[in-house]
Amino acid sequence: MYRYISRLFFVFCLLATGFAVSPVLAAGGDSAGSAGADQPGQAEFRQGWELIQQKQFAAAIVPLKKAIAAQPGNADYLTELAYASRKAGDRDASFAYYEAALKADPDHIGAMNYLGMLYIETDRPHKAAELLEKIDEECFFTCDEYTTLKAALESGDASAY
Repeated sequence: MYRYISRLFFVFCLLATGFAVSPVLAAGGDSAGSAGADQPGQAEFRQGWELIQQKQFAAAIVPLKKAIAAQPGNADYLTELAYASRKAGDRDASFAYYEAALKADPDHIGAMNYLGMLYIETDRPHKAAELLEKIDEECFFTCDEYTTLKAALESGDASAY
């Protein structure tokens, strides 16, 4: 109960802060610094992501590796490479990339979610359950990553994710 009350309080604080900051953003403030500036490897990342959307997982690995060469510690890039590797059938590489993503960002919910799916696929549901608990701690209320991993754990099938 305490956890949900504290989450509710946190959301309230975020909303209150948002109202205080909104005049700055409305006046053209940009929290990212320079709008539209590409990060190193972003074009390659987008190319890899589009190939993943087309279910061309093996083909997505090449541009995603190029994106990571440009930004070795980018947890988003590493997570997508791990996902493409997993879906292409290279579970060993996938484990290594998920671990690198979580080393770069220990709270990366996407990496935890997909690593949990890989644990289910490799008959280690207890490890997936541990990640589900961590995701629950990171998500405010329920998030898709929590819901999908929980569903995969309950069914024992992570192939849809």
